[in-house]
Amino acid sequence: MCRELGEEKTAQIIAALMAENAERYVKSGMKGFGIEGNDPWALATYLKLSTGDIIGYKIDLIKESPKKVIYRLYPPCIWFPKLDIPPRLCSEGFVNFECAAAKIINPKIKISHNKLMMAGDPCCEVVLEEMD
Repeated sequence: MCRELGEEKTAQIIAALMAENAERYVKSGMKGFGIEGNDPWALATYLKLSTGDIIGYKIDLIKESPKKVIYRLYPPCIWFPKLDIPPRLCSEGFVNFECAAAKIINPKIKISHNKLMMAGDPCCEVVLEEMD
């Protein structure tokens, strides 16, 4: 698909799909896991359970403060273990799941993607921080 449409259009399609998935699964998933609250820790816990425990990623959650959590995912990438897609598809596409999830749960949560395996980093690192 990327070859025919180009990276930008492919990233846009993936971002839209990830937003739809967040809309479809985040609230019901949090409820199903028994996660209450709308703070960064609650959202990070959902992400860990749904991607780490269910899919099989090795994940660390680091609670820097009640308003800031670091979420790290380690290789291999479940989706692309060979890390063989353009980094833009992750940095502009797949990461939209976390961004959309934050908007759904608490629009005050800012999502930052500080590291990306596709870009050569040793892990993917997402920071969830509730802004005042």
